[in-house]
Amino acid sequence: MPRHMVELDGSTSGYEARPDATERLPGVLVIHEVTGLVDYIREVSDRIAEHGFVALAPDLYEGKTASGMEDGAPLRDRVTDDVFKAKIGAAISYLKSRPYCTGDMGVVGFCMGGGFSLRAACLFPDGIAACSIFYGRISDIELVNRLQCPVIGSFGEEDKGISTWAVDQLRPAMERLGKSLDMKVYPGAPHGFHRHTAPNVYRPEAAEDAFHRTMDFFDRTLKQPATGPVRS
Repeated sequence: MPRHMVELDGSTSGYEARPDATERLPGVLVIHEVTGLVDYIREVSDRIAEHGFVALAPDLYEGKTASGMEDGAPLRDRVTDDVFKAKIGAAISYLKSRPYCTGDMGVVGFCMGGGFSLRAACLFPDGIAACSIFYGRISDIELVNRLQCPVIGSFGEEDKGISTWAVDQLRPAMERLGKSLDMKVYPGAPHGFHRHTAPNVYRPEAAEDAFHRTMDFFDRTLKQPATGPVRS
């Protein structure tokens, strides 16, 4: 399975993983947590590729990583609106230009990246056709007015602030606007329950259920009956 760092534009790189396949496949952007493009995000990207997608994790921090919120917050704060749009736009353009990608594209993100995944789907409605949120939120709920794709969300019951936002703000806004949302709140699960590298928060059953729900969702929304051969 090819997997390597790739250049997306002059200032942005990303980790790409894709199956050994002869047909063109849809793409999935994988948006990292506040800690940056660490091994955990690469492993998630690899798993997504194993499910038949071209996975691309753009590095929003330009090579820097953090151990947690304390040193990650300053890196996150450098991802201004303009920086975010430029880097996500570069990632979308990169995947759409690949001969092994159909151009159909989803996005999934975790923690900070969960909010960023929804934000990306709202800001790039013509580029993203499916969105998966893992315990993330956006500050401006009015952004969902721009959303054109279905959304699946996975939240932890013990992650009170974010799960409350999802129930009290995201779901009503999506229902009011007639937009598609499949949301699940996992009993007893804390923030970060999918992160297997953090034993104190990892919840295997919730993690696997949420991941497979996401893969099934991407199968339904992104995969066409016949994707065609890889272009030369």
